[in-house]
Amino acid sequence: MRNPTLKKQTFGCKTEMHRPYGMVPVFPVDQFMYHKADQSFSQEASSLEIEIGNVYEVIVLHNPKTGGRRVYHLTKVLRDSSGEDIGGWEYVCLSQPNLKVSIWND
Repeated sequence: MRNPTLKKQTFGCKTEMHRPYGMVPVFPVDQFMYHKADQSFSQEASSLEIEIGNVYEVIVLHNPKTGGRRVYHLTKVLRDSSGEDIGGWEYVCLSQPNLKVSIWND
């Protein structure tokens, strides 16, 4: 399991300046699996090359085909059934709150 400590600015992925948040990671949307039924994206942290220990408060998903980008905020830490181990993190889109991203702690 990854260390779930919230950490600032050590990125293993592309970043960009995004006001007012500073440098945030930017992921191509095609790196994620899309679940149409609940309008959510998901992926494992290691597949996104997120360094162990990094938990981002804000992420951006970029669609290379359309050029569109959406900003997502960390809203929930997902825990296992015991409530002790972190299973992942859930993000919600600022402009469309029905869109979510889950990044799984593998």
